[in-house]
Amino acid sequence: MSENDALPVLLGQHPVRDLQDIEKGQLCKQERQPSEDDIAVVTTHLKYCEKVVLNFGLVFALAQGASTPAVAWFIAEAVDALQARDPDNVMKRMGPILIKIGAIALIQFLLGFLWQSCLAWAAAKQSKRWHLSFVGVLLSLDVSWYDEHEPAGVAAKLEADINNVHFFMSKTLGFLIASFAQFMGGLVFAMITGWQLALVVCATIPILLFFGHLLGKEIAQQTIDQQRDFAQAATVAEESIMAIRTVAAFGGEGKATARFEKELLSAKLGGIRTGAKIGFAAGGLNLFYSCFLGLPLLFGGHYLLSHNDVNKTGMVTVIFAMCVAVSGLISFSGFLPILAKAVASAKAMKQMMAAERVIEPPLHTMGELPDKLQTIDTIEFKSVSFRYPTRPEKWVLQNFSFRVEKGQKIALVGESGCGKSTTIQLLERFYDPRGGEVLVNGIQLCKVPVKAWRQLIGYVGQEPVLFATSAMKNIKAGDDSISDEQVMEAAKGAQIYETLMGLPDKFETFVGAGGGLLSGGQRQRLAIARALAKSPQLLLLDEATSALDNESERMVQETLDSLLG
Repeated sequence: MSENDALPVLLGQHPVRDLQDIEKGQLCKQERQPSEDDIAVVTTHLKYCEKVVLNFGLVFALAQGASTPAVAWFIAEAVDALQARDPDNVMKRMGPILIKIGAIALIQFLLGFLWQSCLAWAAAKQSKRWHLSFVGVLLSLDVSWYDEHEPAGVAAKLEADINNVHFFMSKTLGFLIASFAQFMGGLVFAMITGWQLALVVCATIPILLFFGHLLGKEIAQQTIDQQRDFAQAATVAEESIMAIRTVAAFGGEGKATARFEKELLSAKLGGIRTGAKIGFAAGGLNLFYSCFLGLPLLFGGHYLLSHNDVNKTGMVTVIFAMCVAVSGLISFSGFLPILAKAVASAKAMKQMMAAERVIEPPLHTMGELPDKLQTIDTIEFKSVSFRYPTRPEKWVLQNFSFRVEKGQKIALVGESGCGKSTTIQLLERFYDPRGGEVLVNGIQLCKVPVKAWRQLIGYVGQEPVLFATSAMKNIKAGDDSISDEQVMEAAKGAQIYETLMGLPDKFETFVGAGGGLLSGGQRQRLAIARALAKSPQLLLLDEATSALDNESERMVQETLDSLLG
């Protein structure tokens, strides 16, 4: 092995920032802009061509809604035709009317097909882009952020937010536009035909809007509360399922179920409380909708007809037109809570996308290492102090200093909680120290590109983490630059080669979720092989051989010693 490949073993200072910013890993707060267009917020992740298709879809939805009130005119003509005493004349007059109604129905079918197709296509494109973006965001957030946020709950909340936006864009947005156009078209048509009668009908609209708003507000609030409760319940369920062996071993199935039920209790009680309010609002809508139908019949039949201000056909036309208009208005008010929910979800996702990276924004970008760091010669901790974001009252390290030269190996010894693993995490730059500095070849570690730095490091933790894929892919860890031959050599060095070759599919054997199909020692050796396959300049072992038997530990240690020269 060349001198450059030697393995010094072990370990970031950060320019002073606000303590809470660094230690709490909080999301960057985005103030709401009152002038911001809600539709624009929901469609923020669309490309130009997708926005064009979306706008075409909205035009088709607008046309569909605006064409609906025309049916009222044809129905009024049909009612007038049915008053003819000659049956032959009735059929003669009804034929063209039915053709017109059929034509309107066909046009509405085509328009509905077009706008739903356009919006569904654009929504699917954006939904995929949201998912891809969030995977990148979640993988690039600081480790300190996850100290205060449960990953399963975050994932469940984000999935719900994406589904809210997708559902609104693919379906509700078109119905919202169509129902508004239907309301405006019906109102204008009724005003032109008989404005007096139309004004009487309009008197009930504010009351309908009030109950519609009340109904929508309760549904929206209940939905938000349920999303929060279900996200917490999902965290409990995932935790129990991932630790199913431990749960089963201690007979904890009942307790796990009870914890899950407790998280769901809040959602159940909230639904019960909201039910009465929703029932009141829905009942009020039905009551005043009936009044809406009764008023024009009373006013039109008694006053307008007696004063010859409107004929029977005109009265029927106005009533049907206003029925169409108010039906559109009720639908419109019912869709508004879904819009509000989608906007809230979109804003929450934008805040997540803008999450502040304390270590390096963003982590997944690749910066080049300085020429001085192409080979690691020295690592030095100078008066390093550190405390975890979740335990700000306790200093894990205080004025801690040491220096290690290339080719050396050192061991950190101490009682549990004294900072051994913390030292390694500072070296990995999962965190930055609160005081002092970490120097690599005399350069502050905080000034070194994170991803490039971590490519120089091999790390094996106390509890090895394996992925649900083959042994080969686990050792490569997504690094396509590692050849199969390097994997084989690393496996031999970690004393796992013979074990893998004895499996049915050898290195292509599926190791199970978390490596569950392997023993604890086999998982540990596979993790060591993964670290060795990188040919790291810096090898960090956090009690990496603790799960091995004496013979395997001795052989792995001999391999590490030979690599160190």
